[in-house]
Amino acid sequence: MNQPADPSRTHSQPGVTGQHRRDEALILALDATLTCIWDYDLTTGQVTLDANWSRMRGGPANSTVTGIKDLIAKLHPEDRHRAWRATLNCVTGRAPEYSQEYRVLDQQGQWMWVHSRGRATNRDAGGRATRMIGTNIDITQRKTTELAASRQVQFLNALNQTTVALLQRRAKAEILEALAGRAAQLLIVTQVEVALIEGDELVTQAYGGDVRTKGGARAGRREAMLSWRAIDSHESVIVEDYGSVAEGSAIYRAAGFQAVAIYPILHGTRCLGVLACMRDQAGHTFNEEEREKGRLLAQLAALVIHNADIYEDSLRVAENRMRDVRESEARFRTVFNESPIPIILMSAAGGEIREVNKAASVTFGYAREEVLGRTTMELGIWADPQERPRIVERLQKEGSVHGHHTQMRAKDGRPLQVIYNANVVSLGGDPYLLSFVIDISAQKEAESALRQSEAKLRQAQKLESLGTLAGGIAHDFNNILTGILGFAHLCQADLAPDHPAAHWVDGILKSGERAKGLVQQILTFSRKTESMRGPVRLQLVTQESVALLRSTLPAMVRLECEIDPACPPVLADPTEIHQVILNLCTNAWHALPETGGCIEVRLLSCDVDTRFAQEHGPLQPGPHVRLSVRDNGKGMSAATIERIFEPFFTTKEAGKGTGLGLAVVHSIVQSHEGAIHLQSTPGQGTTFDLYFPALPTPTSPEESATTPAELPRGQGQSVLVVDDEPMSGTVISRLAEKFGYRVTYCSDPLQAIALFYANDFDLLVTDLAMPGLPGDELARQVIARKPGMPVLLLSGFIEPAKLDQLRQIGVREILNKPPSAEDLISAMDRCLQP
Repeated sequence: MNQPADPSRTHSQPGVTGQHRRDEALILALDATLTCIWDYDLTTGQVTLDANWSRMRGGPANSTVTGIKDLIAKLHPEDRHRAWRATLNCVTGRAPEYSQEYRVLDQQGQWMWVHSRGRATNRDAGGRATRMIGTNIDITQRKTTELAASRQVQFLNALNQTTVALLQRRAKAEILEALAGRAAQLLIVTQVEVALIEGDELVTQAYGGDVRTKGGARAGRREAMLSWRAIDSHESVIVEDYGSVAEGSAIYRAAGFQAVAIYPILHGTRCLGVLACMRDQAGHTFNEEEREKGRLLAQLAALVIHNADIYEDSLRVAENRMRDVRESEARFRTVFNESPIPIILMSAAGGEIREVNKAASVTFGYAREEVLGRTTMELGIWADPQERPRIVERLQKEGSVHGHHTQMRAKDGRPLQVIYNANVVSLGGDPYLLSFVIDISAQKEAESALRQSEAKLRQAQKLESLGTLAGGIAHDFNNILTGILGFAHLCQADLAPDHPAAHWVDGILKSGERAKGLVQQILTFSRKTESMRGPVRLQLVTQESVALLRSTLPAMVRLECEIDPACPPVLADPTEIHQVILNLCTNAWHALPETGGCIEVRLLSCDVDTRFAQEHGPLQPGPHVRLSVRDNGKGMSAATIERIFEPFFTTKEAGKGTGLGLAVVHSIVQSHEGAIHLQSTPGQGTTFDLYFPALPTPTSPEESATTPAELPRGQGQSVLVVDDEPMSGTVISRLAEKFGYRVTYCSDPLQAIALFYANDFDLLVTDLAMPGLPGDELARQVIARKPGMPVLLLSGFIEPAKLDQLRQIGVREILNKPPSAEDLISAMDRCLQP
């Protein structure tokens, strides 16, 4: 396991070894999030990327070392200059950090998006960076979502503009030609053909794109089998490799088309023809987004074709001008009602609604009869009523409004995020406002969800950083505690029970054990270790915590305690419960006025009923133990209560609180399957009630009566103790010698290998995190040299995932630092058992 970075050692030990330790620690901390750590050494121009970089790009988990210029060269051509410029800005100090989003090829040759961030960690005397460290995060999914949403909005806007443009045309041939040309642009295809059914033949009416076949071509069922399949089935026909399809047209093959999409043009249950789209680039197939766009264009084609047919028929059969007007209205109403985009027709003079289509009724939730004759202001459609006059003013000046983002309201009050488009049109000689409203609420919600996910990721990164810091503190502090507790045990063994100093040594041991427990609590919160739980009576834990608080709280704070001795046991970690009481009481103390106040701690039995359990998940009805902490301080507002358990949230002044105290309490109670009930009123104080499920049997674990004198003694076996911390190694060695072992102590793991080869040791006791050679690797080499060699491994903290690896190596016993004398001697005895 890697030892945390220690600036004091960085300059005295080989750089490669320190780098490896830090890389391993970061990989373990960030492996779950698949975040790559990079290290850019400007003195060599080399960039080191950890194994996650290869995994992100779809390859095996291998670290990568490459030159900075080679790395920049692998970026997308459009991103290289920007990424290099940002790097130089950070190197020269013109920018405080490096933050770029760019594309890079993955192992399959596809472009993936990466968000790269970093800072300069070292600079020379001239202020130029000599080293930069940072992270790479795969943001391809986010970029894909953003690009898809942007393309969809652009396409809907273009479809809206196309609809308006086609409504202004009259001749059928002109409409179809314009439709084909616009479809070729929107779908980015080589050629678009619009072919309509005439009797038993399919006749090509219009073309769009760069490549054109013979105009007016006719095809029966044998000449255009794929088109007729789409007509008969009323379903789209998509061909990704046209050359491999037997039913394909010889004309299309000769033109070199590779991918073909044929959409039936449906008007109700009747098929009018097909909209065919062709591409001549191999592998450039039609994705789901493009297929949906083609379907919408085919639907629009059906509307305009039907509209054109109605118009041309009306010209042929018109007997007078009134008949022509009625047919024109019918044509307009057909296109108007069947459009997939909500459309509202209003009078330009008073703003009264004259007509709405089906899509508008569905979007806003109003029946057509509810809105006719009323204005949008009367209906309350505009979220900001002052926006409508501004829109009208623009229409009067410019004649149209396009792509205006705004917020509207549905009938039920539901907010709608929309893109508003409007044109001034003339109908029957009178001016009207034709409004098109595109609902993009779902896209906005997706964007909001994405932002929330990014916020959660940032919060997770904060906690990961806290966990890394906690691991480093635990390692060093546990080494210190190993020396303190070990020397205290040695003193205790040498002192007579009635010696005047024996009482003070007992105090040292108790304080050290409490410190050991608190370090374990920090590791538990930061997910560096797992808590140890068993049946516990909370009376003793509460009494110890209150006694500790009495010695730390100021004299003007009165601490009252009520404990029910009949409270049943609960399944808990005593150290975690101790931390909960300390955090709650410290928080209560800070809530008291400067003149002082009262803090009440109560431990009582209670029964949780069904209703209370439903309101405070995950509680279940039945017997519980309630731990209450009450103060008569300033209390909290409702807004504060909503955020009180959030990590890093604090109401204290800057520098006087981390915002983690109540977050730790909440985390611990939830992990114990308990719940917190909070009551607080501004000016009247706060009460925290914590509920813990009672165990079904009132048994509690018996305390061990084992004393050091009763521990198994060695028979002179030879033990090699390896620990790079002299204080920790010395204590372990002296304790082992006290119990009959011959001990050789070594602070250098590399030297320990030489000692092992030159001597016949019975047992290896080694620390885990050591410079030069970690304890697990030392154990592996020793066991390979002498199979079956017993190994006892100790560490300030051990990741749960590391335990299985150590067992597979052959390590027999694993202890957390600082070990008690009982645990150490018992583990050594178990290791030496045959």
